[in-house]
Amino acid sequence: MGIVKYQEHKVMFFPDFSVAVRKQRKQFDDVKKRLQVLNVPYRFVYPAKLSFMHKGQWKICETAGDVQKCIEEFGEAPGE
Repeated sequence: MGIVKYQEHKVMFFPDFSVAVRKQRKQFDDVKKRLQVLNVPYRFVYPAKLSFMHKGQWKICETAGDVQKCIEEFGEAPGE
């Protein structure tokens, strides 16, 4: 994302999620750490689903449990 300026002042934008959405996203904290360790790219899908790369395709999971099941299926080579 580039720098946005208004009348020579830098303008910053921040996501503003409800408490409910923040709680939903927080459930993914542990599996996000695991995906980082496995070097698996991931991202959030609005509002609170986690998408990650597996075998060249993006998978979308609605719960941390779903992500964990996929991680267990990765075995030794998660990205292949």
